[in-house]
Amino acid sequence: MDERTSSLLQPRQNVVHLLNQFAYIGSLITILIGILCLLSWQFTIFSFIQNSFSPTSVMNPLSGIGFILSGCSLVLLLQQKTQNSTSKILVISIQILLSSLTALIGLIMILTFIGTIHVNLDQILFSNKLGGNRISPNSSINFFFIGTALLLLQFHTKKYFTRTAQIVTLVASIISMFAIIGYIYHALSLYKFPFLAPMPLSSALTFSIFCLSLLFARSDHGITKILTRNTPSSTFALRLIGITLTLPAILSYLLVLCEQQHLFDAPTEMALLVIGNIILLSIIIWINTRVLQHIELENLLIKNELEQKDINLEVNAKELAAKTLSLEEENREFVDKLETRDKLLDIEDEEE
Repeated sequence: MDERTSSLLQPRQNVVHLLNQFAYIGSLITILIGILCLLSWQFTIFSFIQNSFSPTSVMNPLSGIGFILSGCSLVLLLQQKTQNSTSKILVISIQILLSSLTALIGLIMILTFIGTIHVNLDQILFSNKLGGNRISPNSSINFFFIGTALLLLQFHTKKYFTRTAQIVTLVASIISMFAIIGYIYHALSLYKFPFLAPMPLSSALTFSIFCLSLLFARSDHGITKILTRNTPSSTFALRLIGITLTLPAILSYLLVLCEQQHLFDAPTEMALLVIGNIILLSIIIWINTRVLQHIELENLLIKNELEQKDINLEVNAKELAAKTLSLEEENREFVDKLETRDKLLDIEDEEE
C-alpha cells in the first residue's frame, strides 16, 4: 500500500472530533432526561415533562437510573484521552462499574420477564406512586445491549471488540426506531410486547440519541471508521445518512397528519407516499451522480496531468539520450586523440 492510499484510509481528525462532540452532547442529554424522569416521579410539577412525550406510557424510574448510569459511563469513556496516567485508571474503573450496572439492570429485568428469576427491580423506587408502571421488555434489552457495548468500547484497541459493540448498539437503535415508528403510525405491535408494558416514546427517543452517541464515540474505529476516512465516498455517506434518517420519516408523518385531518383518502395517501419516495430517491441519485461526476472530473484531470508528465518525461529521456550519444562521441574522439598523442610520444622516445 503506497503512502497516498494509506493517507486516504486514515480517519479525518476534524470529522472524528466533530462526532466526538456530538457523542458528548448526546450523553449529557441522556443524563438530563434520566434526571428529569426521577424528578417527575418525585415532584408532581415535573410530571408534564413525561406526559408531553407520551400520554399513554410514562418512563419507569429504573429507566431514568439506567440512562443516568449509561450517560455518565459514556462521558467518562470520552474523557479518558484527556486524563493523565494516574487519574485514567480511576476513570476506567468507574466507567466499567457504571457500564456493568447498566447491563446488569437490563439482564435482571430480562430474566424477570422470562421467569428465570423474580426480582421486581423496577418496583423499588417510588413504589407508592408507580400504580403498576413497569419497565418494558424492549427497554430492558436495550439497557443490556448498551451496557455491554460500553464495556466492550473500553477495549477499543481490539478491533473485534469495537465492531461487536457497534453492532450491538445498532441492534438497540433498531429496536428504538421500531418504537418511534410505531408511535408515529399508531402501530402498537412495534413497541409493545403482548400483555406487557410498552416502551415509552420518551425512552425510545432517548435510546436513539444515546445509540448515535455511542456509535460516534469511537468513530475512528470499527465499522464507523468508513465514515471518517479521507475519501469522497465517506463524505458522500455522511451527507446521505442525514437525508435517509429524516426525510422518509418526516414525509410519512405528514401523511399521517393529513389522514387524521381527513384531507386525503387512503389511495391518495398511498400515491403521495410513492411519489414522495420517488422524489427522495431521485434527489439521492442526483446527489450521488453529482459527486461521482466531480470525482470523475478530478480523476480525468489527474490522468491528463500524468499523461502530460509522461510525455515530458519521454521528451526529456530522448533529449538525454541524444546528449548521452553526443558525449559518447566526444569522449571517443578525445580518447582517439589521447591514443594518437601517446603513439607519437612513443615514436619520439624510440628515435631518441
